Amino acid sequence: MGVKLESNFEIIIKNQYKKSIWSGGTTTEMFIYPHNSSYGDRDFIYRISSATVELGKSEFTSLPDYNRILMVLKGKLILRHEGQDPIELCELEQDTFDGNVLTVSEGKVTDFNLMMRKGICQGNVEVIQIDEKSTLTKVFEEEKVHEFNDSADIYYNIKGTIAISVNESENFVLENKDLLIINRKNDKQSIIFNLYNSCEEEALLVKTKIFY
Repeated sequence: MGVKLESNFEIIIKNQYKKSIWSGGTTTEMFIYPHNSSYGDRDFIYRISSATVELGKSEFTSLPDYNRILMVLKGKLILRHEGQDPIELCELEQDTFDGNVLTVSEGKVTDFNLMMRKGICQGNVEVIQIDEKSTLTKVFEEEKVHEFNDSADIYYNIKGTIAISVNESENFVLENKDLLIINRKNDKQSIIFNLYNSCEEEALLVKTKIFY
């Protein structure tokens, strides 16, 4: 799909994403697992995408087999889940909800979406800030959560340009709106992972952690 680095690293650049139209705007599919699955067939384990909501009010597609996390990247959104109080999301705020619940949104935004198949995987989303002219170091060790054997760390660059080194040997660059996948499947070795921001302003990444 993308640029293969070490066996457990992959970069997908923004012009490789799959774009489509939905009832409320456009959707950009950045990553889907397994690779041969599809959103239309609903046979995927997890999917990462970004959508534009261009209508003042829109209804989300029902996804009864999936849990969802939605984060607002630009704008302000009100989510109304059936039977619950409305939730207001500003930029970089998120909500986790059941894809089977009738959900209506109000507001024109750009968002980030994680869809996870129930009972097969679980995950979380967070924003990582790297200050100007600074380095963030991450060390990945072998990990296991409950019944899940494998995991992936996925970084979506939403601001800036990040230089990355792996184990102080392999070097590459993550441009704005590129995606980096670190696949921890059957990997017993530690990885030292440095992210360097050489710019004069902060850089921002959306990190998705998946266990499956």
